[in-house]
Amino acid sequence: MSDPTPYADQQPPAQPAQYQPTTPYPTAGQPGSSAPGQPGQYPADGPYQQPGQYPAGGPYQQPGQYQQPGPYQQPAPYQQPAQYPPAQYGQNPYPAAPPTNVFAIIALVVSFILPIGGIVLGHIALSQIKRTGEQGHGMALAGTIIGYSLTALILLAIIAYVVFIVVIIGAAAATTHSYSY
Repeated sequence: MSDPTPYADQQPPAQPAQYQPTTPYPTAGQPGSSAPGQPGQYPADGPYQQPGQYPAGGPYQQPGQYQQPGPYQQPAPYQQPAQYPPAQYGQNPYPAAPPTNVFAIIALVVSFILPIGGIVLGHIALSQIKRTGEQGHGMALAGTIIGYSLTALILLAIIAYVVFIVVIIGAAAATTHSYSY
């Protein structure tokens, strides 16, 4: 059988010793120190303070002892924005924008479907806009330009088609054979 307490003869581990802060590097005048500048050694009066040495007052100042730096100033106190008179009921404080010319809208839409209609309606809309001051000048101009462009493309397509037919008929007439026996 086995022993119920196999580890009874062993001692418990020793308690760790209390931590004692020490300086990690010897300073000048202590045993084991060497002259500054040797490899692995740091000068005793370097730019950094030894651990545990803080300026008077400790690393942190007590609350209420904070002094504001010189170039900064307190922000100005909050001021109320300028007051505007309230708008009356039924009145719009902004001027109304002029309406858009209906012919300009129609000219832009129709120019894709029937280019000649876009040209005519675009010119009518441009003359009305010049006379009344309505909005929609860009739409009327776009309808007119698109109408002219598509009309030109359609005319070029018709001319190309006619030329193609004439060339085909001419080629067919030149290659006709007469069958004589």
